[in-house]
Amino acid sequence: MIREVTPGLVDYRRNFLPETIAGIDVVTELTYATQAAFDQAMDLAARPPISETIAADHANLFDPAGVTIVVVDERTA
Repeated sequence: MIREVTPGLVDYRRNFLPETIAGIDVVTELTYATQAAFDQAMDLAARPPISETIAADHANLFDPAGVTIVVVDERTA
């Protein structure tokens, strides 16, 4: 669903932990080619009707109180 509602997404991964750590059992990664693509996707995701679509999907899949969003800058050596 996220690929359909946010343009510029180049990779989507779900990483399941072998055991729950500090209440976390899965880490989802969304990768965008550029900061501008990320900014555009987040702007669109915050606006109705896309924000409503995402919220409804989250309500079916996750405990909203247990979701933490962290933005990182990936760097390779």
